[in-house]
Amino acid sequence: MVTLPKQSQIVIIGGGIMGCSTAYHLVKNGCRDVILLERAKLTSGTTWHSAAQVRQLRSTESLTRLVQNSVELYSSLEAETGQATGWKQTGSLSIATNPDRLTHIRRQASLSQAFGIGAEEISVISAAEKWPLMRSDDLTGAVISPSDGRVSPSDICAALIKGAKSQGLRVFEDRPVTRIRTENGRVAAVRTAEGEIACETVVNCAGIWGRKVSAMVGVAAPLQACEHFYLLTELMDSVTAPLPTLSDHDGHLYLRDEGGGLLIGCFEPQGKALDIEQLPEDFAFDLLPEDWEHIEPILANAMHRIPELEQTGVKMLLNGPESFT
Repeated sequence: MVTLPKQSQIVIIGGGIMGCSTAYHLVKNGCRDVILLERAKLTSGTTWHSAAQVRQLRSTESLTRLVQNSVELYSSLEAETGQATGWKQTGSLSIATNPDRLTHIRRQASLSQAFGIGAEEISVISAAEKWPLMRSDDLTGAVISPSDGRVSPSDICAALIKGAKSQGLRVFEDRPVTRIRTENGRVAAVRTAEGEIACETVVNCAGIWGRKVSAMVGVAAPLQACEHFYLLTELMDSVTAPLPTLSDHDGHLYLRDEGGGLLIGCFEPQGKALDIEQLPEDFAFDLLPEDWEHIEPILANAMHRIPELEQTGVKMLLNGPESFT
């Protein structure tokens, strides 16, 4: 095992997508003394099981610009690093089933056009042509964003880390941080089982453990870990080509093709909070127990939107931890 250094200007805690991206952008912007500490292995918390949607239609300018920059990066990172990212520009399709939702997605489209993203409103007939499996008789409108897509979460992190390491980033896995020491109200060092690393700045990218890390310096971070679900279906003969990611906000659903079937994800109205203190210390690349009762209302919405699902088998229900603000 490589010995930890005694000091670094910046220490990043957490090796998921946030930690890997933070490291990449820091070194790309001239920070050469950066360390990333990961409690287990890179991507082993939430990132590895992410559905990894990349949607630029957001409700605020800052979020829209952030995802737009991500699209630009993801589409060029493989050429820069030689590491595959899994980037696929499949587009996304947002649908509305009532006037309020239609106003909402129209506003998102207008905002996106101001940044050159090119999302536009399309007819219900056109939306049905882009998603032939979808029930459309209850739709009031739709917006298509052709430049959206998806990535492979583990691959994109590997590419970010490879790019950052080429500029001096140092990465240490299996190094959980046990304490952050402060002096005169400022960070002075982080502590692991191997000792302290003196530093000027700590970046908390610990995901579901983010509140625990912030508490080390007396900060109550507005983060809550929740159980987060998506379902993978068996093969469906009707899924024959890449589909744009379908966002049915009123049904609390997102859907896309995956492995010859469909991936059905959700952001249910009442999330299921998770107490991370109940997770084992060695929780990594692990999942949580299935909860079919919790997800049942969302599945009903999915079968309404995609009637063929009533005759389609389920490959797996994935329940993984994710942190929300």
